Amino acid sequence: MRRIALLNFTGAVIIIIGFAQNSQAQVSEIDRLKKIEQLRIASLVTKDTATLNKIYADDVIFVNTLGETLDKKRVVELISEPDRKYTTARIDSITTVRIVGDVAILITKNTLIRILHNVVSTLHNSQMAIYEKRRGSWRLIALHTTLLSGK
Repeated sequence: MRRIALLNFTGAVIIIIGFAQNSQAQVSEIDRLKKIEQLRIASLVTKDTATLNKIYADDVIFVNTLGETLDKKRVVELISEPDRKYTTARIDSITTVRIVGDVAILITKNTLIRILHNVVSTLHNSQMAIYEKRRGSWRLIALHTTLLSGK
């Protein structure tokens, strides 16, 4: 009887340690994803398309504030346009980060100040970014942007 109780106790300890280690690994992955998302949005200001090309999966899908679906090539073209400039791009808050297997969902609120065809706009957005871990690296596979307010 004592042997069974000891085995049950030992099994429970091993399970708890496994959950704790898994939880620590997930916290590390969440921190990594937050950094990638910060880098992604900061790259809009610098027009760092090389960095964006590393973050975006080749098959990434974007849904913009007008509800249009865009691919990677089109988004990189838009960011590179000479008449488009972001003077500010910041994440105001990260409201949700969830990892399920090799997929992560981040929901953020952000502010962009954009100059497009000499018109300055301040855009407050909510974004849902979906990342997938591919060959050991997180890649953005979908981004949906909702305009909360703009002027």
